[in-house]
Amino acid sequence: MSHPSTLWMLLLPLLLACGAGHAPEQASPTVASPLVATGGTNTTTEPSEVADVEPPAPADAPLDIRVRGELAEGGAVTAVVEVHGGTARLARTIGVEREVDGRFEPVGSVAGLELRADCQTPAPECVEIVVGAELRPPPWLGTLGDAQCICTRCAPAPAGTYRFVLTSCDGRQRVESPAFELASR
Repeated sequence: MSHPSTLWMLLLPLLLACGAGHAPEQASPTVASPLVATGGTNTTTEPSEVADVEPPAPADAPLDIRVRGELAEGGAVTAVVEVHGGTARLARTIGVEREVDGRFEPVGSVAGLELRADCQTPAPECVEIVVGAELRPPPWLGTLGDAQCICTRCAPAPAGTYRFVLTSCDGRQRVESPAFELASR
């Protein structure tokens, strides 16, 4: 027959693994619940509250792209692009249309107006903007010919009602800004 302490040494690991060796006065180890930071604020919420936080839009979410003309210094106008749903994939060129006899027509003599971050870097062929983002490219100078950043071969655009036009990279979606007025220079 085995010695009782040897039997105990053999059974003890099995009992501990099954929880049988857990004494009632011992508290089980507590694991602190992780805190989840929410949307750019300094507050935290318990995981049970995380369900209230809106997850990012899936890649196939309906696009909600808005563009507006915002008056800048010297009569220039910035095309402010906001993405409220989905991920926008926009062609780099910003179109300009002018109202003539109650209809908007493309202004073909506006060159170089692009969805770029600054005047030093040209825009890629297709500009991707994620939901919640806003892009403020350098403004349209309100000129014909060179239209953004530098005016080496340009002339003032005639006063009138204009709008910006963006198209998706695949050409399926067209986004027009609300109309804005360009004063004469």
